[in-house]
Amino acid sequence: MFYSVVPPILKTPHSVNAPLLVPDGETKEVSCSLVKANPLPTFTWEYKNKNCGKNCEWAAVPGKLVLTPTNRPTNESVVQVTKEQPTAYYRCNATNSEGMDSYTVPLIRLGK
Repeated sequence: MFYSVVPPILKTPHSVNAPLLVPDGETKEVSCSLVKANPLPTFTWEYKNKNCGKNCEWAAVPGKLVLTPTNRPTNESVVQVTKEQPTAYYRCNATNSEGMDSYTVPLIRLGK
């Protein structure tokens, strides 16, 4: 059987950039998965707070919040958003030898 090499293609929510609504004080998981890729990619996660301004840089999600292995290729990645994290944007990056794909998930905190 022949498998062609292809860059990662990520699944996107049914509504592209649909926000993830999370009540204040609640922990939530954000996931990212593949439509296809060969070879399987490695994932990285970045975030930035919504109100950080125009010159705000993306920051790496702390390793302790990444719930899936980052040192081996996989078809899905999950991060935990702690209850202390305010409204933010999370960006999932999937990379293999053929290329990269990413998508951003807006996370919106709902007041009580």
